[in-house]
Amino acid sequence: MDERNGIAGERYVLALDIGGTFIKSGLIGNSGDVVEIRPVTVDSNGAMETIIHSFSSAVEAGVHKAREVSGLAEIDGIGIAMPGPFDYNRGISLMTHKFASIYGLDLSAELHKRLPETASVPVRFCHDANAFVIGETWRGAGEGFSH
Repeated sequence: MDERNGIAGERYVLALDIGGTFIKSGLIGNSGDVVEIRPVTVDSNGAMETIIHSFSSAVEAGVHKAREVSGLAEIDGIGIAMPGPFDYNRGISLMTHKFASIYGLDLSAELHKRLPETASVPVRFCHDANAFVIGETWRGAGEGFSH
């Protein structure tokens, strides 16, 4: 991802890629421009509070970056690419091999509780491999291909 200045009038969504040691994130504008945000460390074997703090810090950094590059009071959405097993429709981790301490927790509700300024911002979860394919199809090496 390239760091770019925001474009006047552009709207942004925050995309998070959840890994075992880092949460990588970026703001994606409706034009396809990406503004990279500094990664946040996460301990996938940590306590619930430690993991949720990392998630919240990554979202908070994205909200602040959106204000910085565009002056927006809020982002239009949050997309989270998460490994499985995970209930993507409900936003609930089902993992026991990592992120075990947040098993069964409603992550959307938890983020909204900790960051009230995002309470009206929709959060969507996607399997991380699917998110990769979607991104490559939209703006990457797969752009323009139908198969």
